[in-house]
Amino acid sequence: MDYSSILNSLIQPIATNRQPVAGYFSPLNTGTTGSAAEEAYKKSISPEKRIYGESLAKAFTGNTDVPITEKNYSPEELDTIKELIAENYKKKVRLYTDKDYLTSELKNQEERKKTLISNFKAGKLSKEDYQKQLGNIENRVAQYQDAMKGKLPSDFRFDYSDYYPESVYGSEDKSKLDKYTSIRNTLGNFRYKVDPKTNKINIYDTYDFSNPSRQANVDKYASMSTAQKALQSAKAFVGGDVGSLGEAYLGKQGVPVSINLDMDENLINKYMKAK
Repeated sequence: MDYSSILNSLIQPIATNRQPVAGYFSPLNTGTTGSAAEEAYKKSISPEKRIYGESLAKAFTGNTDVPITEKNYSPEELDTIKELIAENYKKKVRLYTDKDYLTSELKNQEERKKTLISNFKAGKLSKEDYQKQLGNIENRVAQYQDAMKGKLPSDFRFDYSDYYPESVYGSEDKSKLDKYTSIRNTLGNFRYKVDPKTNKINIYDTYDFSNPSRQANVDKYASMSTAQKALQSAKAFVGGDVGSLGEAYLGKQGVPVSINLDMDENLINKYMKAK
């Protein structure tokens, strides 16, 4: 089988704004935000497929500096993201004003730092990964120390475990969970900033495939020649490994995420002002 031809058949429709392979590949943002065609496209294809396809299109066409923004989501999806952020912010405010929690977390971060240094000295981490993780620990410690003094941070981490609100947590009704799962499969872990004066939110991250479950494959593709990567990733994709193209062409670099939101008044009253 000629896998280079298969890969070309995937790339070419992306470059010409067509949409093959069951919705996994989709047009780049054409600037027609709000048009009937775009709204239909967003409603017919789940966000995890859209964002994946759009990000691959950027990788294939040399546009990985173009960020994923609020324009890549439907109004309904943005409402779900706002709901998740608002509830998460309420939880974070509660935790960051709990001195017992802060004391415990400061101890935990100290242990994490010791383990990180030990792993780095043992050669289990690259210098790049070590510095990134160390920076994360030091940022958290600074936030906890500020919070102990009564200064609430404005920059928060949103984890996979935060995606299901209390109102649906533990539910076996898939229909209630799907809208949260779709956003989780798109954004994953991310960070967000809150401006308490304006109630504006900025979500920032990188949409990449650099995570523990995929890192071995990301590193493998990074070591291949252009031709090898094209052949092997196409072969894996055709074999059912949908994420193979992301591992090969998004890898560690990925696409930046910058989503700006204005919180709705009802969410502000329900969550943002709750202490």
